[in-house]
Amino acid sequence: MTPKKHEEALQDWLSGMSRMEIAQKYCVQLSTVTSWYGRYHWKKERDKIKDKLQESFYKRLTDKVTQAVDNYVAASLMVSKIGLSVIQEIYRQGNYAENWQQIQRWVKIMEIAANVHKSVIPEIPEKMAQQMIEELQKIRTEHED
Repeated sequence: MTPKKHEEALQDWLSGMSRMEIAQKYCVQLSTVTSWYGRYHWKKERDKIKDKLQESFYKRLTDKVTQAVDNYVAASLMVSKIGLSVIQEIYRQGNYAENWQQIQRWVKIMEIAANVHKSVIPEIPEKMAQQMIEELQKIRTEHED
């Protein structure tokens, strides 16, 4: 079954043709095209398509943002763990006096990473940040002894 003129005209209108252009293409009066517009709910059809496109767009955008946040959190977690390992190794070797600037840089980097966690996932990073602070305090206490 071939599509009716008004169905083909709807597709043309959805693709951007004006009602006047559609009337000329299908050799009908402009009032006929206007009648099709109302009778067959062209605006609702357009809105349905627009809603589906927006929903799809927002779903893809949300997925990408979620993935980016996950990657960012994972990277900052890794930095925190590496920093803690480096500091612990320096203290284990007893080289803390010679490497004090390096230790301070890693502490600063780890504080930044803790703030990333706090800003992205507030309830989890608070515990992590507290654990990190406790670990750093242990290291400082060992250094003072």
